[in-house]
Amino acid sequence: MRERVLITGIGGFAGRHLAERLRNSGDVELLGLGTAATTTVSCHRYFACDLTDARLTSQIVDDLRPDVGFHLAARTGGATTQRLRDVNVRGFVNLCDALRNWAVRRRQSVRLVTIGSAAELGTRGTARLPVGENAPCGPETDYGRSKLDVTLRAL
Repeated sequence: MRERVLITGIGGFAGRHLAERLRNSGDVELLGLGTAATTTVSCHRYFACDLTDARLTSQIVDDLRPDVGFHLAARTGGATTQRLRDVNVRGFVNLCDALRNWAVRRRQSVRLVTIGSAAELGTRGTARLPVGENAPCGPETDYGRSKLDVTLRAL
């Protein structure tokens, strides 16, 4: 049976590369989410979705029924502090809730991978190279703080 793989932010830099890699690696059904109405990334199904809308996110996850999710969607800048937190943190929480609810109904876990950012570390965390797993986090931007919040929630 094909694994159903959901990629949020499929149209972004990391999303399009992950989609290409997964397409070339085996028998997967690629499912994409993004904020644009359409995507040029080749996938089996695509939905435009504002992850800050919990009800819509839940409906789409229920429709797509993923086995695994890669959460790559994030707002990086050009927005207020509150909008960055809404998109990055609340969007992640809504996605997690939707996947958890789907997993309970299907009686099987759904794996979720989310990516971090060097912005979580700030200059203090990157003072010693190479950066190790125990580097101290000290984000200096709203984006970095929101990504650190997502990482802590994921942990």
